[in-house]
Amino acid sequence: VFSKDADRVTKWLEAAARLEPGHIQIPIEIIPEADKNFDKATVDKWFDLFWNKMKLQIDEFPNDAMTLNNVAWMASQCNRRLDEAILLSRRAVELRPVPTYMDTLADLEFRVGNVEKAIELSQKCREMEPRDEQHKKQLKRFFGSIKP
Repeated sequence: VFSKDADRVTKWLEAAARLEPGHIQIPIEIIPEADKNFDKATVDKWFDLFWNKMKLQIDEFPNDAMTLNNVAWMASQCNRRLDEAILLSRRAVELRPVPTYMDTLADLEFRVGNVEKAIELSQKCREMEPRDEQHKKQLKRFFGSIKP
């Protein structure tokens, strides 16, 4: 990505998606950086290498809350397919209403402009896990976006 060689990135990501399709950290680390150096259509194709593989897993196991959440978190962190990711995240929270999954939904709601919903969800997370710094950090981020 840093060398700005699209062909090399494509080959590397295709191999990674084949070998580790569920390893969401790969796109989370690569896609935001790629957005700085490549056109959106190219980066979207790279993201979709992982998205499409993960969606196949969801099609096979539609009630796997962990996979639903992981795909939604990947989309959120890569700022891609947010509307679809919200639906997956909501499903994960319905299946298993735990703070980790609620945090993913809060992040997605924030990214699509639903700041109040994001705050509401993060406050619930904070109540459930008062010592978890992630929820405190998210609330600060969400409240910080509100213009006086």
